[in-house]
Amino acid sequence: MVVFARQNVITDPPFSRMDLISCRNLLIYLESTVQRKAMSTFHYALKPQGFLFLGASESIGSFTELFEPIDKKHKLYVKKAATTLAFHLPMNKERGAAPLHAAPLPMGKPQGMHDGLSRELNAAKAAYREAIRLKPDYTEPLVGIGGALLRLGRAPEAIPYYRQALKLDPNLAEAHNGLGGALATEGHDEEANAEYQEALRLKPDLPTAHLNVALLLMKKGDVADARRHLERALAIDPEYAPAQQALRAIAAGIR
Repeated sequence: MVVFARQNVITDPPFSRMDLISCRNLLIYLESTVQRKAMSTFHYALKPQGFLFLGASESIGSFTELFEPIDKKHKLYVKKAATTLAFHLPMNKERGAAPLHAAPLPMGKPQGMHDGLSRELNAAKAAYREAIRLKPDYTEPLVGIGGALLRLGRAPEAIPYYRQALKLDPNLAEAHNGLGGALATEGHDEEANAEYQEALRLKPDLPTAHLNVALLLMKKGDVADARRHLERALAIDPEYAPAQQALRAIAAGIR
């Protein structure tokens, strides 16, 4: 099953944790400032060691701090461990846009709705609902819509999508994690923790679940266990910025 959605690489919120981005014969038509935005977006969107595939007439140019070539002839590059410039990434002042399929951080509701996220939600709903129509037992679209709603602060609307996904597949760790995020956003911490723990039972290497458990523990003042979960998240994904930020908050004595 392939899901298609319209995505403006310059103005729309990026996806994340992607294995491969194929962008062939686009960069050559962009001005240098726009190229920098695009390359930074690609770096942000890829997993550690993710691949970037460019067109025959393109290269990474001066962006050697973000990517390194693994096949110059075929224009295949790999992501380097570098901090991505985030000046162009759409986010509000209180919290950044989470990846489409990740659970949000249970740190309070966002203060507004970014136009870019609204466009992403509408595109995701259209594409995912078509996927569900074609294959009713396909769970990923349900988790995707739940994640998009959650990122817009619409947790009550997200919950039914996650529950439907779990009805189809009770062992879907990402759905348990997303449902936990929605419940935590609504203040149901005990139920949220149960969902996070189930997600970790099913998928112990899910960094977002470790992060979400840590944030609940921080609310309770259990800093030692929170740190343990954050360190586990970073052992799985050393570039996972929310876990890094939470560790810094612990070091600064912030709950």
